[in-house]
Amino acid sequence: KPTHIFYVTLEVSFLGSIINDFKAVKKSFFIITGIGQLFFTNNFKHMILRFFYLFIFKINLLKKNYLFIFQNDDDQNVFLKKVFIKKIKSKVIRGFGVKLNTNDKSYDRSQITFFFAGRLAKSKGIEEFLDAGKYLEKKYSNFKLLIAGSYFSDEHDYFSKSFYESLKEYNFIEYIGNVDHSKMNHLYEMADIFVLPSYREGLSKAVLEAASNGMPLIVSDTPGCKECIDNNGLLVRPKDSKDLAEKMEYFIKNPELIEKYSKNSQSHIKRHFSLDIIASEYIGLIN
Repeated sequence: KPTHIFYVTLEVSFLGSIINDFKAVKKSFFIITGIGQLFFTNNFKHMILRFFYLFIFKINLLKKNYLFIFQNDDDQNVFLKKVFIKKIKSKVIRGFGVKLNTNDKSYDRSQITFFFAGRLAKSKGIEEFLDAGKYLEKKYSNFKLLIAGSYFSDEHDYFSKSFYESLKEYNFIEYIGNVDHSKMNHLYEMADIFVLPSYREGLSKAVLEAASNGMPLIVSDTPGCKECIDNNGLLVRPKDSKDLAEKMEYFIKNPELIEKYSKNSQSHIKRHFSLDIIASEYIGLIN
């Protein structure tokens, strides 16, 4: 018999909204960790889902014992514009917090390693990352792409099996597949620059963890990614492999800047995204 219930992710919050109509609790919290492409495509399945989400979430407008929590301002504004929620019943808390790693990174400037970690999905920008690598291969030999992530061929957002197999054919790519989270810190320490050219995120925890481990960032100028940048990396235009290649090339040409951005990454995390800061915001909701 909980007094407070937290429903995490868009899908679970949708189900939680239904439960909230029948279960008496002091307060329900719907944490929207990202809305993906659901509200931005004309895919028939997405159109049907949007209708049901609109209907169920609007029922909550008649209630008082709930709060929607978003991880970035843009997602909150999408819900407000579609009148899913009232502004007074929503709040932005940027992620779930990450542990700070205060160790100094060491860099081998003779070769730059660009690290991508995430689902091998179109919306994560993995195709643009590969195209950028192909462009750089024509000019440089002192770099590599390190890729970690799972692949499911039956999902609409994923590539063909042939594309997946092609990742193993390029000399400049080291594909290591799915990696247990407990081993990620080792990869953050081993690589130089973290790259995520995603089309949209709630707030990428992988990016924040990479920054916490002293990695400079190259991320897309999109919701859930741009919030991670504060003089600790570079933003790229979404779906633009040429712009991504140029930003990666910037570090190849100026490896001395990596150490500067590294320190700025850790400072940015400490000021805005540390576990202590975010935990205190959540604790404040139930006190």
